[in-house]
Amino acid sequence: MASSATFCDVPLSTGLDPLSGHSQVSLDWVMASGISASRSFASGVLTLPSGDTLCSMHMKLSVASGLPYDLVLGRDWVFFFRDNRKLPPWLRPLSNFLDVAVIAISLRLAAVHRRLVLYNL
Repeated sequence: MASSATFCDVPLSTGLDPLSGHSQVSLDWVMASGISASRSFASGVLTLPSGDTLCSMHMKLSVASGLPYDLVLGRDWVFFFRDNRKLPPWLRPLSNFLDVAVIAISLRLAAVHRRLVLYNL
């Protein structure tokens, strides 16, 4: 039987949003699971299946409403695993896309910043 993802030993559905800067956990899931949250953050051990093994790490997750999954993993999580060479096999092809996406977002933000400075906004 395949293991599911858990946060603080409570199962949760998991999705990936490479455009989100930070991983988030659903407010509805936090309330239903009884996990404690302080100042819109929940801290604990996140365990994710990765092939035949489990990856566990301590995470501080933002609590947000309206998420499509109980847990939405963002770029912070993907970069942590990529930089530590622990990226699960199913995400390795996405790693190159994320590098390009981050560069594109950074260039777009820099262009907006230049316009704001130019027009003193």
